[in-house]
Amino acid sequence: MKNDSNLLNKKVLIVGEGSPLKERFLKIGKDLGIEIFMVDSKPPSFSKKYLSGFVKINFFNLKESLQIINNYLLENNISIDGIVTYWERFVYPTAFFAKKLKLYGNSLFSASLCRNKFLLYSYLKKYKLFSKKFWYYRLNYNSDVLEERENIKRFIWEKLRKNKKIFILKPDSLAASKGVLKLSRKNFNNKEKQKKLDRLIEKLIENVRNINYKEYKIKGLILMDFIRGKEFSIEGYVDKNGIKIIQITEKFNIKGNYFVEKGDWSIPRLSKKNILILKKYVKEVIEKTKTQFTCFHMEVKWDKDLNKPQIIELNGRIGGDDIHCLVKNTYNFDLAKAMYEIAVNGFTDPPKFENPQKLGVAKYFLPPYNCKVININVSKKLSKFRNFIKELILPQKNSEYLTPPDGYDYFGWLTLFFDKNTKRKEALELINKIFKLIKFKLVKI
Repeated sequence: MKNDSNLLNKKVLIVGEGSPLKERFLKIGKDLGIEIFMVDSKPPSFSKKYLSGFVKINFFNLKESLQIINNYLLENNISIDGIVTYWERFVYPTAFFAKKLKLYGNSLFSASLCRNKFLLYSYLKKYKLFSKKFWYYRLNYNSDVLEERENIKRFIWEKLRKNKKIFILKPDSLAASKGVLKLSRKNFNNKEKQKKLDRLIEKLIENVRNINYKEYKIKGLILMDFIRGKEFSIEGYVDKNGIKIIQITEKFNIKGNYFVEKGDWSIPRLSKKNILILKKYVKEVIEKTKTQFTCFHMEVKWDKDLNKPQIIELNGRIGGDDIHCLVKNTYNFDLAKAMYEIAVNGFTDPPKFENPQKLGVAKYFLPPYNCKVININVSKKLSKFRNFIKELILPQKNSEYLTPPDGYDYFGWLTLFFDKNTKRKEALELINKIFKLIKFKLVKI
């Protein structure tokens, strides 16, 4: 990647190191000629080689952290040109620091609203942008786990006992699908099923209480109507020129009581009419939430019962995992570069293509149980498919992975690209064939 004159020697502050899967965003920034500085509560590991400087801060106290950052910049005669995060946990601190340092960034209103799904749903309901029924249970951190479990079960049963619907129970502030459970009256049918439900809720309480997300605390659980229909993610940005939607990604069908993502299509199976409806809906949500000067990642479901989109979550940050590769190869647009340009200049050049140029499919390697990866065997036959493979992310040996309800991990993913008119069945058959060429030796933990 060539150095860009708009970004060459610009100094950008990144909030939070995140996981090694985010390393690509650091490499892209460095290749663009950016001087990268980072703040986090722990010293950098994989990101260290990309950094021009690091400041240790305390996410429990953002005002104190701001002072630490200002002191560092003053002592080292550094003037920061932009601030970004690619990590969901740090969207609010990034917006806070951006405002105080007088840099381009998301609004504090959007960052705080989108961090808590109960607040987000309640707010959007006023504007008729969220239509599902939902209820809130405020967690009691001082109660005994068993006592809290029984209180949560009573809360659930009160809504289920006279209702044949399927419900979703989820923490108000966890990222992605962590801690999300699908429930119905069947969970209360007999003692065996109740015992299983007891274990699930106990694990949920344990996970919530053990999470140390520094800048926020999970306050409660949301019980809501299950939204039947296909799930999509929407990637875009907001800059000086307004809202731009780049890609609508269709997620693989997710089955079972847990919502572990399995993969994505870069072209959605939606009619032209429904694509326009979805884009209009996304723009209305972005406007109402006062999201600004940031890339955004929104997840929605097309509600079969209401025949319209319903939001699941919104975050003012770049889409993670396979999303960057899907967007770059489907629309020839680099979201990471856009993220940096908006942070520094307040705008980025829009994509050259409005319509998808290729069909991309990504599929995740999911652990079958709680395990450690001992060895990875990649067949030599994989080289036959190099013209299709754009990205292959594999786990590191001796790394540990947890499955629900203990965790929501995955080993990595595989991304292929085809002519945009390729039949999905053909694309799916090929990615499944390549999947079989990669074997993992595991031990249970």
